[in-house]
Amino acid sequence: MQVLHIRIRIPSLIIVCFQEKCKNVRSANCTHGGFPHPRECSKCICPSGYGGPLCNQRPPDNCGKELSASTEWKPLTDMMMYVNAEDFIDGYDKCNYWIKSANNTFIAVKIKSLRPAGPVRNGCVEAGVEIKAQKNQVLTGYRFCFQEHEGLILTSYTNLVPVIFYSRSTTGISMITLEYRQVSARPSE
Repeated sequence: MQVLHIRIRIPSLIIVCFQEKCKNVRSANCTHGGFPHPRECSKCICPSGYGGPLCNQRPPDNCGKELSASTEWKPLTDMMMYVNAEDFIDGYDKCNYWIKSANNTFIAVKIKSLRPAGPVRNGCVEAGVEIKAQKNQVLTGYRFCFQEHEGLILTSYTNLVPVIFYSRSTTGISMITLEYRQVSARPSE
């Protein structure tokens, strides 16, 4: 008996289905892996860390901002405390940062300090930082919440790195400190 294995990538299947609904109308030209919204084809559904009608803007929030990298290390420090999960659609308070560098450069991000509130466990479910330094921006970024990750340096594939600081802990204070800088080349792989 021959067994046939079929591998279906659900996110790709969803995107194809949604694109079919916008096939015969003028739809949005989404960036960063976003795709046209099936009920409003002129707007996009964006991956985490991206927002705006075409996924080319930082998501709106009350705490994040755009940061400009230079060749010198610069700090990024943030703190969240006593999150009321009911105040947020997905239960998480988030601060979205965009670290940008000059064209044709990359960004190095160093984890200096991680102090998440709540229990720390695999997946960094309660609180942590997500750094989207990978090639495929549709995927969830690298998530960190363990102190043993301090000192780790990630280098981006582009001149834009979304950084998402998040927490749903109702019992304490979460703090992160990162450093970032512009680099001219990626480390050898």
